[in-house]
Amino acid sequence: MKKLGLLCLAVVLAMGSLGVGYAMWSDTVTITGPVTTGEVDVCVRDIAANEAIPGNPDPQCGIGENPERKDVGWVSYEIIDCDEVRVTVHNAYPYYSALAHLTVCNTGSVPVRWQQPMIVDYDPTVMTVNAWDGTQIEPGECNDFTFEVCILQPAEMGETYSFTIRILYVQWNEWAPSP
Repeated sequence: MKKLGLLCLAVVLAMGSLGVGYAMWSDTVTITGPVTTGEVDVCVRDIAANEAIPGNPDPQCGIGENPERKDVGWVSYEIIDCDEVRVTVHNAYPYYSALAHLTVCNTGSVPVRWQQPMIVDYDPTVMTVNAWDGTQIEPGECNDFTFEVCILQPAEMGETYSFTIRILYVQWNEWAPSP
């Protein structure tokens, strides 16, 4: 009987110790104070083409060659909204290429990163558009980004092809590499 009493006392003391330990680690701490959140906001400020110098042959992509030294294709750009640019390739022909440089400014209050450009309203059988992502822009700063347009073999000569680039930016710590 004495052993049973000691065992019960030991169990009660052990449970009490566990209870004290749990109580010490499960307190709630309340902090009172102001919270300031930031704003994610970017805007395309400028866009420029890197085409051939007038009188020089048009640039080519892929296996394209320009033995005739054509200087007939050209590209125009329109900034539709802060995060949307319309690109039009005029007088295109197979393997014509152009590079475009966008100047994008962070007008928000937190650092941002270019997440993934969305290329929409285009025919992927006649052109490819390559853009690069991931660069961080600090608040109040601007950065240049480049994308390349390549007209493919199925394109008709002398045609006009257009597409829209929609730029997606995210807060710097939410950025994930493109798949």
